[in-house]
Amino acid sequence: MKNVGVMTLDEVIRVMLEPYFSSVRYLRMANFNYPSIEGYFEINNSCYCEETGHFTLTELSICYNQLAYTFFGYSAQEGLVGDYGKVPIEIFRGLRHRNMLIPKVREITFKKQINPKKFYGSINFGKAREFKGSGFFDTSFRFWDKNGGNASGEILLAKV
Repeated sequence: MKNVGVMTLDEVIRVMLEPYFSSVRYLRMANFNYPSIEGYFEINNSCYCEETGHFTLTELSICYNQLAYTFFGYSAQEGLVGDYGKVPIEIFRGLRHRNMLIPKVREITFKKQINPKKFYGSINFGKAREFKGSGFFDTSFRFWDKNGGNASGEILLAKV
């Protein structure tokens, strides 16, 4: 990929979702407000089973990842990720799946079923720390729909 310079948030979403099968690119748009990001999602067909009619833990993981990758990709190019300085998206895109993982899920609560056809999600990035050369990020998230569907929780992310 040639150097394309600084990308818009929509372009970052496109790049961050490239590794996903087209049918599993659920994130449609996002709003970035450091240290948080909010997104709009659509899941027209489940990627793993017959239609459940509601948002499941599997889809939550995929949507969380897509929103988190977008957050870090955009933050990296803007120079907002610690001491790394500005990291061009061409470099960050190669790191996203191999170097980012979830070492701990602290809590996930489904309060009311979410309609997967149209819903929203947000991630707030809290405390960041370094341990043995890896960066750890406390995050809290929430997914919801217009009918009161709601899921929330906390995840520890790591950049190794």
